[in-house]
Amino acid sequence: MRKMIILFIAFLIATGCSPEAKTRDEPSVQKETSAVTEDYMETLPAAIQAAASAKEAVAIFESNLPILSPDQLDRILMELEDYCRANREEVEEALSEANEANTFGTLRNPVSLESISGFADEGVKKAVTDAIAGKYKFVAGEGVIVPMLDYRALVEYKAYLTPAMGEYLELMAIESDNPARGDGSIIIPWEQLGKRALNIEEYLNEYPMSPRYDRVKGEYLSVISSFFMGASNSNMYNPERELEPKIQASYNALIASFPDTYTGELTKEYVEFVLRAAKDIPKADNSNDDPFYEELMKFKDAIEGRVLEHFQGKNSAD
Repeated sequence: MRKMIILFIAFLIATGCSPEAKTRDEPSVQKETSAVTEDYMETLPAAIQAAASAKEAVAIFESNLPILSPDQLDRILMELEDYCRANREEVEEALSEANEANTFGTLRNPVSLESISGFADEGVKKAVTDAIAGKYKFVAGEGVIVPMLDYRALVEYKAYLTPAMGEYLELMAIESDNPARGDGSIIIPWEQLGKRALNIEEYLNEYPMSPRYDRVKGEYLSVISSFFMGASNSNMYNPERELEPKIQASYNALIASFPDTYTGELTKEYVEFVLRAAKDIPKADNSNDDPFYEELMKFKDAIEGRVLEHFQGKNSAD
């Protein structure tokens, strides 16, 4: 497959891509090149899927940057993204095998090529270097490093892609750069959750034809759920069922600044529901069995159904 890719690129350079081609030959050359490209496009997804590693899949993708259109590259970028997401466990296993001597115990975040430059074990260096070349980044902790897809590294391809795909990568890079959750808690300021929800809403409104529309809609559900319900270790309410001041302030600020957005409408509705439920629902003797929180979960579930209905894409590949 890699040999075929190289031969095809050589063919393009020798024919339609050559500035020395004679004018009278251009129509036939362009037609032939177009036909080969269509056939070639049918083979590329399988080539990505059959790659021996994420590093190899990236190399296949990058070899096609000069010769494919933005729409075509969108399709292959999605194949690369799916490959890297699915291949993460294999990367983690390779890193685990390379870490038999607990080499990673000295690493701190962020992990980079410079972090491993002093390692004596060439096997460890290769495992990390290959993973970075495959567009992974790492989170270090408790003597291990956990790989995750580095969307910020994929953003470097933005100029070659359609605006919808380029902005999709930018959106995903926000979470990749600075995860919202960690150890069962929300680890970014609450107002940033609201901002992320607004950014995703803007994307969904701007690009209804995006091939990643459904995936972005899933991101919206995840963010809005965190914004309203927190995480397992979040303390959002005091014993009187009142929202913590910083959380309440983040809701109020979003409602005041973005009243005409869908996120603003949902936030306003949520705050009103919380106030009403706290007042109307009798308290339980055991706070762990308080029906107030059960009603909040029901409200969240209802919102999820409404979000799915509200955002309707037209061309999703997910």
